[in-house]
Amino acid sequence: MSRKNLSRTFLAVALIASTVGFAGCFGTKFTLIDPAKARVDRVYIGDWDALNAKGESADLVIRNIDDRLFYIETRASGAAAQNTKKADRYVGFTVDVNGATFAHVRPMQENGDIPDTWLLMRLDLSDNNRKLKIRQLNEEFFKSKPVETADQLRQVLTKNMNEETMYDKDEQITATRVGDTPNAVAQ
Repeated sequence: MSRKNLSRTFLAVALIASTVGFAGCFGTKFTLIDPAKARVDRVYIGDWDALNAKGESADLVIRNIDDRLFYIETRASGAAAQNTKKADRYVGFTVDVNGATFAHVRPMQENGDIPDTWLLMRLDLSDNNRKLKIRQLNEEFFKSKPVETADQLRQVLTKNMNEETMYDKDEQITATRVGDTPNAVAQ
């Protein structure tokens, strides 16, 4: 990815820091699986009220595009909504790594460019799939872990899955499902 496109990708991510807060999240060109082989887990589909670690709220919408990719939209809500009406849009997919779910997410650029970098975060469902915790991976943690292939990325995640320093505690998002979505209960 060119420096210009990389900067644009991280600028787009920084813009939603005031809503859901994907800023500071670890990004990589490597994916744990080929996105064409991903399968949507419909339990994530729905409307969510999200709250970041700073107490800022956002509406989070997750939809199925083609049974492989998710469409994700975030929009500031509450007091933060007064400053912006802009929605941020992403595509993403989930991957199981030793029983834990990780999501690869990348912004949908307004100009149509497709960034090479995928943001990587861990997803945890609780409360009968009505609570979603999104733990962003800590960029600083990965600076000391060379990742030059998808296999190396999987190895680092597997080895450090329960290592709290791998996650950015200041960039954690908690979302609560809105209403009764048919997919709220795992199938």
